[in-house]
Amino acid sequence: MGHYGLLLSALLPEIRFEKDFSLALHTTVGVGGNTAAFLPLSRAQLFSVVRLCERCNVRYFPLGGGSNVLPSDDGFNGVILSTSAFDGVSVDGEHVTAECGVGVGKLLSVCKRRQLTGLEFLAGIPAKVGGLTYMNAGTADGHVGDCIESVTFLRAGKVYTYTKEQCQFSYKTTVFQQFPCVILSVRFALKKAQEGEVFENISRMLEKRKHLPTGKSMGCTFKNPTVDLSAGKLIEDCNLKGFRVGGAVVSPRHANFILNDSHATAQDYISLIEHIKRTVREQTGVRLEEEIRYIR
Repeated sequence: MGHYGLLLSALLPEIRFEKDFSLALHTTVGVGGNTAAFLPLSRAQLFSVVRLCERCNVRYFPLGGGSNVLPSDDGFNGVILSTSAFDGVSVDGEHVTAECGVGVGKLLSVCKRRQLTGLEFLAGIPAKVGGLTYMNAGTADGHVGDCIESVTFLRAGKVYTYTKEQCQFSYKTTVFQQFPCVILSVRFALKKAQEGEVFENISRMLEKRKHLPTGKSMGCTFKNPTVDLSAGKLIEDCNLKGFRVGGAVVSPRHANFILNDSHATAQDYISLIEHIKRTVREQTGVRLEEEIRYIR
């Protein structure tokens, strides 16, 4: 797709373009090949890229923090749209509006400064607002959709704003996974906090996350099959902690994390994921489903 990317970039010379954008360097798992990428600096530039991709029937993939994704060793059969420049945050009373490229750290810093509570459960998650919303990311303490009032996004050349109900938030699922789109901004409905409350909540959440594995990973790999059935516990019960394929290894600390232990490839990950799914299905009868997204 590098050839097509170059053709598109020739039609949009004012927009920054990289023909060898490293997916390994721009994802938390640290694997993946090079691919064509646009790095727009404004909504107008972003809209221009998306319109051209759709007109030329070229696939595009919005990429923010690069967590919860597994890129192919061969790159992406399309163009990457980097959302890193879209990091504006505004506050209106108890509402916070954040652009898709705003990281969790910045979002919580604003909430802490304005004493607004509701999003502290996100502390420590290495993600941006666009990806958080797309996946309805969260923890046992809450999911981001719980605090969202509306989402503004680009689809087929038009800008839409969906209410919380229209977003169809459920466990690791949203309406945005049903069609190609780019989430532009999210409006959160929060509550006024007591002095120091947000700081204390963030500190508590970071303390709770200390048991999680460190190092390169995608975060949790699989969805929990039910509320009471943990994917990590199932994998652990199948004695797969520490099992590896190449440089990809099931974390000894939390079995739902697969670590890039030593120059892993995407194929290492794919082979290990299939082995885990097959083993769990054979030993327990449960079919695990990935929560990660593949970039290929």
